[in-house]
Amino acid sequence: FGAGSHIHIAPDLDRALEWCEQQLLQTIDQTPAKSKQLGQQLQMLLADNSKVTELIHYLERQEVPAGHHLIHQGDTPDALYFIESGQVTAQLERPNQEPIRLQTMRGGHVVGEIGFYLGQQRSAAVIADEPSIIYRLSLDTLKQMEAHDSDIASTLHQLIIHHLAERVNHLVTAVNALQN
Repeated sequence: FGAGSHIHIAPDLDRALEWCEQQLLQTIDQTPAKSKQLGQQLQMLLADNSKVTELIHYLERQEVPAGHHLIHQGDTPDALYFIESGQVTAQLERPNQEPIRLQTMRGGHVVGEIGFYLGQQRSAAVIADEPSIIYRLSLDTLKQMEAHDSDIASTLHQLIIHHLAERVNHLVTAVNALQN
């Protein structure tokens, strides 16, 4: 240990590894990257950038503090969320036990889409780890979009399909790595 070093105690191995990863990343770049606004994030994913502004019009912007539950495990899904900036964690909450962290996400991620589209109870909680800016799309707003602006609804569905395909690809890669 060198001068200025300290010992970090984490509640579990997963959080300890995450802390180590963050320390390594900080040594590579001392200046944190500025988060892109949601519109810029969507423009990178959508073929037709003219629809970005129209899509964002349907979303409710929220600034949430650290510790805020975007999603409570077991709830009926009523919205999905786009993370513009900050950090949120999806975790499996268990009675009388520590929660299991499933995934930590930053700007550019979508959360709550699986329960939202399947109409199933929320399988995990999603909590803001730090102050975050999110955009919420309610089920009622989606129905209005589909009824009155089918082109934008189609754009949204394409965006979610792209996101889910990336998630499946990531899971396949993880499973392959675990098998080797």
